[in-house]
Amino acid sequence: KKKKKGQINKREFGDTKKLRKNEISYEKSDTLLSVENSVSMFDKANKVTVIGDNVSFTLEQIAKDEEKELTVIDPNIKTQSDAEVKATRILETHNTESYKIKLRLQKKGLELLEAGDIMHLKLENHNIPMGDYMVFEIENILSGVLVVTVGTFDKNIAERLSEIRVD
Repeated sequence: KKKKKGQINKREFGDTKKLRKNEISYEKSDTLLSVENSVSMFDKANKVTVIGDNVSFTLEQIAKDEEKELTVIDPNIKTQSDAEVKATRILETHNTESYKIKLRLQKKGLELLEAGDIMHLKLENHNIPMGDYMVFEIENILSGVLVVTVGTFDKNIAERLSEIRVD
């Protein structure tokens, strides 16, 4: 189907069937040169306070270690239940194992790689759970070695990243 000027293609957020998928593992390919880092995308938090338009809500989990509190100000929150929903979602997101991983890869075979594509990683020896990760950033596009940043991605993480970017 030919696209017309100004036409936008849309897809459901969770629909990854049409995205390109590459597998990166030591067994399947020799493109992986190194794993530069594997860090959690969010600081862990055990207490979240959401402050809205004349409403606020605080949600707290019992801390095993150090206590970490987040305060989120959102003037679009108008009701107590909306504040509770947002606090629950944020607390859950900040306690989920979410990874941001930097990979050095040989470009051969990955020339068409784009941000938004999916990489299936099998790198348990680097303490990275096997699974699908979304490509966030690609560096060194013109060289033979790519530095690719991938991360855990779902709807809650996407929303939290966009909120942090706005703050």
